[in-house]
Amino acid sequence: MKVFVNYRQRDADGRLLPHALAAEALAERLAGLLGTGTVYFDTTLPPGRRYSDMLRRRITEAMVVVVVVHENWLADLRAREGTRKDWVRYEIAEALAAGKEVVPVLIGDAELPGHRDLPDDIRGLADAQAVPLRLGRFDQGVQALAAEIGLRVAPDEEEPLTVEQVPDRGRLAVAVAGAIVLVLFGVVAPAADLLSERFHVAGVGPYLAVFAVIPGLPLFVVFGIAGTEFALRRPMQWLNDAIERNTEEKSYVVFGLGLMFSGFLLLLLVVVSAGGLSAPTVGLVIVVWIGTLLVTAIGWVRKQDSRRHWPYFTGRPTGFWVQSELIHLRRHLDRGRDGWTRPLPLARRRTAELVLDRVEEVVAIMAADAERGRVRWWRTRNPYLNALHVGGVACAVAILTIALIVHAATAGIGAADLLWWAAGVATALLFYVGGVEFAFRTYRWRIAETQRTLPDRLAQVRARLAEMSTSIPYSAYLARTEGE
Repeated sequence: MKVFVNYRQRDADGRLLPHALAAEALAERLAGLLGTGTVYFDTTLPPGRRYSDMLRRRITEAMVVVVVVHENWLADLRAREGTRKDWVRYEIAEALAAGKEVVPVLIGDAELPGHRDLPDDIRGLADAQAVPLRLGRFDQGVQALAAEIGLRVAPDEEEPLTVEQVPDRGRLAVAVAGAIVLVLFGVVAPAADLLSERFHVAGVGPYLAVFAVIPGLPLFVVFGIAGTEFALRRPMQWLNDAIERNTEEKSYVVFGLGLMFSGFLLLLLVVVSAGGLSAPTVGLVIVVWIGTLLVTAIGWVRKQDSRRHWPYFTGRPTGFWVQSELIHLRRHLDRGRDGWTRPLPLARRRTAELVLDRVEEVVAIMAADAERGRVRWWRTRNPYLNALHVGGVACAVAILTIALIVHAATAGIGAADLLWWAAGVATALLFYVGGVEFAFRTYRWRIAETQRTLPDRLAQVRARLAEMSTSIPYSAYLARTEGE
């Protein structure tokens, strides 16, 4: 986007007009808000070129022409009639003829001339919507002008959103089917043989036991992870804050810590296995460790790819996301990289305001979620994950029931058998319901913690944004003029 600033520097007698400094400050401030190289001013015209040709070219390239109107603007215009070429009038006429967006800026107590006061070639200036620019509120007026320019040039323009891609369902189904086949052929037989040798049980009993345990293991893992996360929610929050504030590569740190911890556990297992654990047991644990590592690595790679561009808007509102975005924005404002220098260009300021608005929107969504009950919260979670967990419960119950029926057909059934069956079903349900309850309580706590700390964090970031949006050279200019 290019902006051409039209103003009168001298009167008909060649004397410098008092508002020329204000016009120069206006051009400088607009360049800071809209970006370097976006504002055409007469001091930016290269020497040695034909003035009329360069003006026509710059006006053609510009999308908006800002016309600076001072108090005696109309009198100076009339004083130039019938004499030499009036470049101010020429520029306005060229802009109107080309259909450019013309924005009059009224300096001080200036007023926009009416139709009857203007020559025919620039009469359209009277129809343009003017923006007042009072010297006592110069900075706010320039920001309003920049916003008006942005609305006129791109009223329907929206900031692009980076959305994490949902994995393809077909590939997901193939991956799940492959994992099931791997488990059936690589885990069931060795585990059943191990049970047969250890407990001296023959027939299909060991296989049924393994089949019953397999769907129960994910439920146990869910229960363990959710319970641990709930118990350690405060230390985990502190650790996440420390990582976010002290490094820009949080995902690398988390992945590295997870890899180090899992590797330590594997090494510990190998050392312990020397004391008598069988080879199938060690092999089973190694397979589980490698599978967990691969799943974690795939998730890490996908996250790295989705966060390549910032700001990143997730479809899952979480307190961690809110904190990460605020820290990321504050880091941009403090370190001044990638064009985040003072004064902030309009594009950067709009990005910052977009992030802050999105953070407030996400927190409002989270607050509404906090008022919902457990059932509604559970239904809005990941449907694939819910289906997987419920399927695990159903499989465990079905296999336990099949085992009970097979046992009743071969050896009869007694009260103890029914009691063991009921205990297995209750354990599967307890693991799942307990995991959901822990996850729900952790989610509610994080929402409350985010709502508690957000106002102060938002105030700090907005104060820093306001400071970065102020022009240093113009602030010095204001201080000098007020002192005089």
